[in-house]
Amino acid sequence: MKKIYLLGILVTLVFPSCNYINNKGEKYLLARIDNDVLYREEVYANLPNITNDADSAQLVRSFVDNWVRKKMMEKEVFNNEDFDEASIEKQLNELKYQLALHQYRTSYLRKNLDSTIAKQTIKDYYDAHLEDFLLRTTIIKGVYTKLPIDAPNISDVKSMFASTDPHEREEFNDYCYQFASNYHLNDTLWVEMRELLEATPFEPKLANEIQFLKNNKSLGIVSDSAYTYLLKINDYKLKSKISPFEFVESRIKNILLNKKRTELIDRMEKEIYSKAVKDKSFEVFY
Repeated sequence: MKKIYLLGILVTLVFPSCNYINNKGEKYLLARIDNDVLYREEVYANLPNITNDADSAQLVRSFVDNWVRKKMMEKEVFNNEDFDEASIEKQLNELKYQLALHQYRTSYLRKNLDSTIAKQTIKDYYDAHLEDFLLRTTIIKGVYTKLPIDAPNISDVKSMFASTDPHEREEFNDYCYQFASNYHLNDTLWVEMRELLEATPFEPKLANEIQFLKNNKSLGIVSDSAYTYLLKINDYKLKSKISPFEFVESRIKNILLNKKRTELIDRMEKEIYSKAVKDKSFEVFY
């Protein structure tokens, strides 16, 4: 308590409420705990934007106070009878090794890994592991958009949405880009139905998925007080069915890429060991 009280007086003297910065370059001692000292220059280095105002003075006092508290804690924990320096050193060495190993592997993979996976390789894996790709949720192909209730010419938009004419569909897409609050316009892409329609008036109707899908395969339009929602489902796959290849293609690619990474790391470790054996870099006594 006495050291903290003296420190408070020292900080007040060195950093008065105005014009506390001196540019002559002298070293001002701000705090000392045994052999640990804190000079004004260290504060400047950590608080490069301090000025002569009261806010900056408070920042300086806070910095010094935190320094004192940290040094007190250091002395307490390092001088504690339960402090096991050998154990901590062992843990630090293990952590250092793991970080260095991760860095080495990352560098090795960056230089040696061919991340190209042929599409046929992906398809062959899919065909051989169909039961691993059962759908966890129903997926759909279709078009969805959420339009503000006061969007311009919304009746014409509904007509364009129902049309199969490519020109009108392009006009519909351009309209959505301008006015829609949310949309999914790529009807060749598989998406999770519940994720697409959550927090919409369609969501409560998903309790009976099969009936919902049949009702909205042509066109579904609902409104609430703020928005009009348009949905057209072109195709669907029900939960627990085998996923379409396109839906899991990127997932399979990652599986195969991770397999290549593992094999490459194994090869690297074997090469290092084989080289050590050849060079007689180690001896084993047992």
